[in-house]
Amino acid sequence: MKKSLIIGLIAMCAAFFASPVLAYYQSSGDLIKVAGNPAVYYIDSNGYRHLFPTGDIFFSWYGGSWKDQYIKTISGYEFNQLLSGNNVTARPGSALVKFSNSQIIYAVTPGARLCYASSYYDNFQYNRAMTIPAGFQSDYFTDTSCNISYGAKLPDGTLLRYRDSNDIYHIQNGYKRHVTSYGVSANGFRYESVLINVDPSVYYPTGSDIDSRESSISDINSNLYNYNSGANYYSNYNNNYNYYCNENWSCSNWSTCAYGSQYRNCSDLNNCGTQKNKPITSQSCYLTPTCQTNWSCTNWTTCLNHQQNRECLDLNRCNNSGDKPIISRYCY
Repeated sequence: MKKSLIIGLIAMCAAFFASPVLAYYQSSGDLIKVAGNPAVYYIDSNGYRHLFPTGDIFFSWYGGSWKDQYIKTISGYEFNQLLSGNNVTARPGSALVKFSNSQIIYAVTPGARLCYASSYYDNFQYNRAMTIPAGFQSDYFTDTSCNISYGAKLPDGTLLRYRDSNDIYHIQNGYKRHVTSYGVSANGFRYESVLINVDPSVYYPTGSDIDSRESSISDINSNLYNYNSGANYYSNYNNNYNYYCNENWSCSNWSTCAYGSQYRNCSDLNNCGTQKNKPITSQSCYLTPTCQTNWSCTNWTTCLNHQQNRECLDLNRCNNSGDKPIISRYCY
């Protein structure tokens, strides 16, 4: 009897040590690391872990320093019970990026979409570009149709401050939204990410203030496009993005001509979140036009290399191209 009891206790101990008891229960938004390893991961709403490839990418989403973060340390066994998701990508608009094997500079826009920004250094400051190891470039989708140039509209996600102003704005869906001091801290924005001295001529319609935490712009969980879908989801999603949503722009009337310029607001009725075919929203003008234009346009050409063209002729020959319709557009 005594012998069988001892054997039973030995068997129970062996079973206990063979199957470690989990002390960590994942929760959406957790930051975790494995004991003895510096890599930090984000836990999404489905319990998948997502690696922050670099510290710069981590701090594009979080304010403060490492000592301000609550990162849970778990065992290797607990870590291995978590399913692996895509890597976390840089926060849209937080900085320009380049990869360690190239000097090409990109702006990161929503959807981990990269837009060429090679002519943007004067306005977006070359030294703000974060360097990402080349092996992580596949986490992003390079959109060859978008090119950020000096004096043009800034990409969605950008924080900016106009020249001679202390107000901070966040660009979202083509609108500028004033960010209060509480909105900065609540959404994890970093003041060093603010693009300063922006020319006031870079015009946006004004949206609502950001005065509280908004998950659509601050939660990593809302910006992961691959929930459980495997490493190729980003590229599949982005390569087919335009097939999911067709832009449908509606524009207000032009404002009264003032100081040689006039403006209008344009919104996408389908809320696609892209601006490939967005009409112009500012133009040069003069106060007393002597001729009323009458534009006649040909049909759009066949889509070739994501581009369509047409010709537009003013039947009244006013020699005023200020209200000329667009003659080139993105297509698929």
